Amino acid sequence: MPSRPKPFQYQLAFWGSFIFLASFQASEFLSNNSYEYWSKIFTGYSLGFIFSFASLVILEMLRGNSYKFIDENPIFRPLSYLSLFVIIVLACLAFYTTNYTTISYGYNSAVGIGSIVCAFGLVPVISYHEN
Repeated sequence: MPSRPKPFQYQLAFWGSFIFLASFQASEFLSNNSYEYWSKIFTGYSLGFIFSFASLVILEMLRGNSYKFIDENPIFRPLSYLSLFVIIVLACLAFYTTNYTTISYGYNSAVGIGSIVCAFGLVPVISYHEN
């Protein structure tokens, strides 16, 4: 059983997830109002968050814990596979744009911050509370 997360990890998980959910609307709002640089920062944060979470999902599946992510019901099993496919495609998009395109350092920094927030905040909290 994983150790109990520290209070700062709960805070990081809560506020990081809140910013992740708000980043979609913020990115769209900033893009529509000609703040492209700030829009890319919020987009980078959300893609970094997804990239880190997809890495957790892939790692758990390689460990043989795919039952956590794939539904046993035959009706919902294809939906589970589709959801995992979308998450992995978005993670590949984040990896590609971060490493192989010329994008501002704000975007790249936001991808890193989103990954760190997810890895050190959300993942330990989820791992502790699922057992």
